[in-house]
Amino acid sequence: MFAGNRFYPEARYMTVLRGLVYIATVALLVAPLDAVLARVAALLAVPIALALTRWPVVHRVRGPFLVLGTMAVAALGTVFGWVLGHSNAIASLAGFRSTLALSGVLTFGATTFAIVFGLRMLAIRFRAMSFFEAATVILVVVAIFAGHRDGKIGQPRYLADWSFSRGHDPGLVLLAVGVAAMGAVAVLLLQHMRLRQAVAAIVVLLLLGGGGFLALWKYLPEVGASPPPPKSKTEKNGGSEADDKYDYPGLGPNPKSEPKPLAIVTLQDDYDPPEGRFYFRDNAFSVLHANRLARPKQGNDDPDVPTRFPDTQLDIDVGLAASQFVKLPAVISLLMQHEHPFGLVTMQSLEPRTNPNPKKFVRSFATVSLAPKLPLTHSEILRKKAGNPAWPTHVRDQYLAIPNDPRYRQLADEIVAASVDDSKLKPEYQRSPGLYALALKRWLEKNITYTKTGSELSEHLHAADPTASFLFGNRHGKCTNIAQALTILLRAKGIPARMAGGYAVEASRRGQGSSLLLQDTDLHAWCEIYLQDMGWVVIDVAVEQSKDPPPPQPDADQQRHLGNENRKQELPEELQQDAEQPPRRLGAWAMSIVIPLLLVLATLYGIKAWRRVVPRIGSQRQLHRLSYRSTLDRLSEVGLNRQFGETREEFAQRVARWAPEFAEMTAAHVRTAVTGNVADDRNRWLDRQTQVIRHIIATFPRYRRILGLLNPIAWLWTR
Repeated sequence: MFAGNRFYPEARYMTVLRGLVYIATVALLVAPLDAVLARVAALLAVPIALALTRWPVVHRVRGPFLVLGTMAVAALGTVFGWVLGHSNAIASLAGFRSTLALSGVLTFGATTFAIVFGLRMLAIRFRAMSFFEAATVILVVVAIFAGHRDGKIGQPRYLADWSFSRGHDPGLVLLAVGVAAMGAVAVLLLQHMRLRQAVAAIVVLLLLGGGGFLALWKYLPEVGASPPPPKSKTEKNGGSEADDKYDYPGLGPNPKSEPKPLAIVTLQDDYDPPEGRFYFRDNAFSVLHANRLARPKQGNDDPDVPTRFPDTQLDIDVGLAASQFVKLPAVISLLMQHEHPFGLVTMQSLEPRTNPNPKKFVRSFATVSLAPKLPLTHSEILRKKAGNPAWPTHVRDQYLAIPNDPRYRQLADEIVAASVDDSKLKPEYQRSPGLYALALKRWLEKNITYTKTGSELSEHLHAADPTASFLFGNRHGKCTNIAQALTILLRAKGIPARMAGGYAVEASRRGQGSSLLLQDTDLHAWCEIYLQDMGWVVIDVAVEQSKDPPPPQPDADQQRHLGNENRKQELPEELQQDAEQPPRRLGAWAMSIVIPLLLVLATLYGIKAWRRVVPRIGSQRQLHRLSYRSTLDRLSEVGLNRQFGETREEFAQRVARWAPEFAEMTAAHVRTAVTGNVADDRNRWLDRQTQVIRHIIATFPRYRRILGLLNPIAWLWTR
């Protein structure tokens, strides 16, 4: 470092530590590269750059020349690398493999050299600029590992693959990398430390880093503190309108934000939905209030839709014959708080479940649903009649209520008349609710444009009749507009219908597994009609025109990992006492850190104890050094150390004001070290040491002496 016109070179051990941090950072950066030689060149550039930083300082090279030279190295390496990589002539002479390898060596080697050399020279010339070294490490780590946000544990790929192959939780590995990165930044900020002080600082960093890692692993849940989903504007204003949360991007505040995982569903049996989609319902909107579909405010007019998470098993009487369905159990774990439970449509039972991993999930529950065997287009379904004869009059009227606007019935009649001719159908298919529903659904698919943005959405929302504004206007709307329109058109044809909300997920998302990761982009609204013996049947409009791109698919590795976590179950109570608890993999992984830290502590205390005891058993010829060092250790424990530039004699005079024996001990030590004559015996040295210790006890308070005794690294400050 510079001080005035003098340059104080950095200690060699600090250069080594700094080099290790740089090498680790570069290794993280180039690990995804397939080119082995490019990776090697980048790693070798680090020690070369650090070794050359002394040359411009010794030769007083001016700053502008350093800047230009560093930029020239980076530019030349990049340009020549690009030329080699794009030159057909060179590739034909040397072979494309050799050409690409050399291109990578020049590009990554020169760039790495320029960055490391530039950062180091900047820190040498301007001490405050050491911040940029630390900031570079932080930026590299953040850039590489930012992809794992929102629980995407499959990113970065090489680290996730390594973790999975060894049975580790990638989240735990990422946490360890974060703690290590903070330690590396602290090492880069170490300045002007002697070896012993640096060792002490590193030991403290190891202890703090290990303790911080364990504390974060134990007390910092990944999702446990997630807030509940925000309420929609309409819900805040009284709940008279269907939640707008069912429109993509759902809970995300920014339409361009990344999808957020909300829950993981693990199916307990093999099942493929006939319509190609899984529908997980958490709400039903059946009451017409102020020309809007809303949830019932009082009573439970939709008894098949649970409104709260039960404490015990909740059985739902759907009144349907199981022969028409597949009984499908599922386990659901929430990654974020939900206001209502949800499950596949026609849920039969719901019960709480022990959370398999509280660090990942906020709640877990199990459901059993009756999944349909046949699609709506099947002839057996098309013969079903609408409604339930057991319904009271007010319930039936609730499912048939429409706004007081004759255009709804007129449009519904026109659509059905254009598509279905009852006179040409067999008697069992005449006035078929299923055929009418399909006709209305198909008309909407061809005549509606889906959009989740635009001024027309605000117009629909604030209109006296939002559905009329949408259906008889420009017909641009989102899924709630579409679902409400279909519901009212169906009711206009005398078919009991309601709008439902929840998650709609393509069956293909399962891949070869049985788990489905639900994201905020899966939030959706659809229509349901009630058919005899079938219950509520989903009618979902798949529009042909959309102004918005489809949402991205969830991370497959994240879905698989969360699915595996969701499958974990506790043993029954009667087996827990007899079963031998297997060792926790994460606990063992954590102990692999704790045990080395304990060994480090034991080693430090062992060295401290040895330095205290050795004057009594050491060699007579080394007694002057051993006894004097042991006394200095005792002084270090209470905070008395020889300052930088202070001689032994000056330090002895400072201590002699309250411990005169120490001045005598210092003089004897210097005399013996210089002449080699051993004049005093062991008892004399031990007596001087005892006298100094007595003065320490008499001069310094007990708490200070106890803290010094407990400090395992106090002896590192002995000089």
